[in-house]
Amino acid sequence: MKFTIYYEAKQEALWFRSLSKALSNASMEVIKSYGKNLSVVDDLIAYDSPDIILLQDGVPRLVLEKTEEVPTGHNVGQRFARLVRAAELKVASVYFLPFARMKHGLHANPCWINIRLLEAMLKMWEIHGVPALAIEWPHDENYELVLGGTENEVVGRLIDTLISANFNFAKVTIIDELKAKMKQEINNATLRHRGYGEPPNSVKIILTESLVNSLHEQFRNVNLPEYLTEREKSLVYYIRMSEKACRREDPYTGMQLVYDYHLCRKGPTKNDRHTNLVLHFPNIRKNTWLKKNPFDLMKKRRLWYIVPDLLVFKDGVLNPEIIITKQSLSSWIGGSFA
Repeated sequence: MKFTIYYEAKQEALWFRSLSKALSNASMEVIKSYGKNLSVVDDLIAYDSPDIILLQDGVPRLVLEKTEEVPTGHNVGQRFARLVRAAELKVASVYFLPFARMKHGLHANPCWINIRLLEAMLKMWEIHGVPALAIEWPHDENYELVLGGTENEVVGRLIDTLISANFNFAKVTIIDELKAKMKQEINNATLRHRGYGEPPNSVKIILTESLVNSLHEQFRNVNLPEYLTEREKSLVYYIRMSEKACRREDPYTGMQLVYDYHLCRKGPTKNDRHTNLVLHFPNIRKNTWLKKNPFDLMKKRRLWYIVPDLLVFKDGVLNPEIIITKQSLSSWIGGSFA
């Protein structure tokens, strides 16, 4: 077997290669910009580039993300699009991150993971039928991250077992253990913070009829997608960026997908939503947005257009179907947003 590790940062590739003796002779290749890699690699970076892509004899087997960030709020969603793309292509994914970590500064305190990420990963796993695992980066009694190598034991065990089983997931019992741990973390977090039983403050789920009526009252000549009214409910994600700071993607383009899988999806494509996904920018004018975030298939900002059903601004709405065409998307990625 020949393994190739594609990477964003070389130190991450060296770390990943050290996790298993089976990878000791793996070659390493940097992930180039879209269109300059092997087609299987380009397919996996169509939404965003992950930290690690593992190929076995030219076949993608695993996508991995690693972060030390405090796992609260929107932080966890920044990388989520990369995991979504892996799932769509039936490639297993791993998110190696703290489930709790001390946040330092004026108001230092331990912070726990936003479990909506875990719920979205489990739903994505269910929909696409391929593992999407969150593995905890352990912490000490003071909620400081464990360093020095022992923190890698679980993820290393997983990699070893996957390779030994030739990526036959049914034979890898640690997958079930890690899935159970994700579910237990969700239960623990719900007991710790009952607010997790409801959408966050930035999200409202309303009747689509109410949304449509409100838009017609606010704006003239509203161009709404036909399928919008076919769904009884709509999730409205309020993104309160200013016009001055609206030229950005992270963490919102990934977080929209967390809410999509957690609260809107019933199947593998955006057409399989039971609830509309609407992005609302109450502080931004439509033309200002389009000027600063023009649609570009080769840029990450494409996720603003290929994911949601509708974008709402302070002075109008934007139907993403007008900005892009299904033909252009299918010729580009052939994915679930095509």
